[in-house]
Amino acid sequence: TTGTKIELLLRSQAGSTVVEFLKAKAGYITGDSTDQLAKSLAGVNFLVLAAALLSVTETFEAARALENMITASAADKTLTPTTYHLKDLLDVLEPRLNRAGFMDEVLRWKAWWMELPRLGDAERLHVLENGETLPSSDGLEKIVSALRAAYRVGQAAKVTLTTRSAAPWLTAFLTRCIGTCPIIYGHDGHVLYCEQDTPFKIVCSNDQWFDTEIKIEITNEYESFDEILAANLVDSRENLIRSAAGMTRVGTYGKHVLSSLSFGSKLANRAFLCALPYALLEGRNKPVDYARRNFNLLDFEGLPLKALLCNPFPQESVIAEVTKEYLSLDVAPDLKQLPEKTLISDLPLVRIWLETLSLATSKAFEEDMSVVVADILVLSLFRGCPDTLLVYYSPLWHKEWRRNNRGTFSHRIADALLGKKRSSILWSDIIA
Repeated sequence: TTGTKIELLLRSQAGSTVVEFLKAKAGYITGDSTDQLAKSLAGVNFLVLAAALLSVTETFEAARALENMITASAADKTLTPTTYHLKDLLDVLEPRLNRAGFMDEVLRWKAWWMELPRLGDAERLHVLENGETLPSSDGLEKIVSALRAAYRVGQAAKVTLTTRSAAPWLTAFLTRCIGTCPIIYGHDGHVLYCEQDTPFKIVCSNDQWFDTEIKIEITNEYESFDEILAANLVDSRENLIRSAAGMTRVGTYGKHVLSSLSFGSKLANRAFLCALPYALLEGRNKPVDYARRNFNLLDFEGLPLKALLCNPFPQESVIAEVTKEYLSLDVAPDLKQLPEKTLISDLPLVRIWLETLSLATSKAFEEDMSVVVADILVLSLFRGCPDTLLVYYSPLWHKEWRRNNRGTFSHRIADALLGKKRSSILWSDIIA
């Protein structure tokens, strides 16, 4: 069950990890609030819910949602904790519960929705752009109330949730809370996914009204409507729709980044996998003079040094292991050096692919390749923990990043892949 997974996760965090790049040891203190909550069934259930909320929103918004849930179900309202008390608790729980992997589940279900054969191009684009949408704190309280209603003693009920933009998040949330995936229906009534019989159903509508609302239908055992609720996606206080954001595993993050780049077709993907081992070494060795500063230092003989050069990236075997994690490969690839005066575009398979594209689109191939190379090289700086490393994913940040024509580091790598002149770069540009 999900509760058992949470308990096993907390037990596995007893040790510490040495991070060479930071020259520090990172770990958790035993006996903290998380350990105390894990000692009871009610506490474990709370951790399951908290892990889902923390993985997709800020701690204050998660605390507001929890306060609404507690207040709605508490017999004595005078004993309920305040939003700020709950926020302080969640701030302590967050570092340990980040590894519960809820954001990984959200992105996995988003990928599942995008790969559905029944999904048209317009709906697939809508999922790509809005697939991380999540309910407001008030909407979360209504969804959890519906889950409670289904398990209330003596009131066997079925719950149907109709949505559009929030379908991936809602599927992950219900799976996490009830321990099994709900039955998923398309807008035409066809069953898209059914793992086992369950009283919970999700209907994915193509009606734009469900871009801002989730309809919740609670029916009793006699199939008569008992209650119909609307869980708002728009935050009433800030008048905006929030998107899920949180820590993901390297492989999940890499798969999601690749889904937004130009390697979707079979030939493009083959060209990408063929070129990547060469591009990684080009990015490690050639794109820039990795300079700390362009200081005019003096050596022992009084001669000026134009720059203090260094290459911060680890050896090839470490980069290959990070590539294996990023691309979810079975075996780490062998990094290869391009022959002299040869560009990535000169590789036979890449050249065949680029010949099918226009000039502007062919340039995008190197630019998209540089995004992957930059990600892998930066992740390789944490060479002591490739298996335990988590990456923060935020759809809003990614949209803004792409709108601003990506980062300086990926630009430098793109210049190297295109054979342009080298230039200096600072540490702040690499890790930005």
